[in-house]
Amino acid sequence: TALPGGLDYEATSDRLFVAVSNGTIYVYDDFLDSPGNLPDRVITPADSFGTVQISTSIRDVLYDRTNDVLFATDVGATSGASDDGAIYVFEGVSSAAGGLLAADRVITGAATGLDDPSDLAWNGKNLWVVDEANETISLFEDALTLDGNVAPLATRVEADVRSVEVVPAAVAPTAGGSILGG
Repeated sequence: TALPGGLDYEATSDRLFVAVSNGTIYVYDDFLDSPGNLPDRVITPADSFGTVQISTSIRDVLYDRTNDVLFATDVGATSGASDDGAIYVFEGVSSAAGGLLAADRVITGAATGLDDPSDLAWNGKNLWVVDEANETISLFEDALTLDGNVAPLATRVEADVRSVEVVPAAVAPTAGGSILGG
């Protein structure tokens, strides 16, 4: 059974992206203007040839309209399997057709520390990633350029961490809770 995970709604284009546990991403175009039960497109992360599904269980998605980039986290084959998680990066996703879609970049491997990446936060340059299995929040600097087995700039251990948000400096705490600011 495919279950929904994280979602991201982009108001300007009225587009909803939904992470799904079967390794796909549901895309609802004109979500509020023409609501319905079925997605308009289903994106399945694929290898560089666009022929083989590489995702297992998509947990979260994050869309950046300015760059037309979608980030998606995959918890990998087995929870707690040690560093089999991944972040897929798709460029030009607003106009991408459904079906198998080659990821433009894949951030994965032992150096990433990704096992069960489950939540994302973004400030237009840097990507913060929660990993539930490792109980960490990792900061990947200049995330639009990263590919492969790359180490995060910083990682912070937080027991039972489930989510992360980028908070504007005007409302951020003055002490504690920061991993190199946003």
